[in-house]
Amino acid sequence: MNLKTLDIVRNELLQQKIKAEANIEHILMDKELYPENKVPKIIEELGKLKDSSLKVNFWEDFINNNIIIPKNGEELKNKNDE
Repeated sequence: MNLKTLDIVRNELLQQKIKAEANIEHILMDKELYPENKVPKIIEELGKLKDSSLKVNFWEDFINNNIIIPKNGEELKNKNDE
């Protein structure tokens, strides 16, 4: 797995989260929908937002706990080199 793959996955998860947030805002602002019709749509989007938020958190924790990302100009040292 390379850094580009990590970034692509993270960006996709963030896009899902942003889309759910935008959909909730759109539903709230929709003057043509009756309030009682907004509720199930908002609940559905909140589920998507929760799922995407959990996925983003999991992904970032996974990267932080399992992936060593070298800082600018640094190379990873092989244990045999020590």
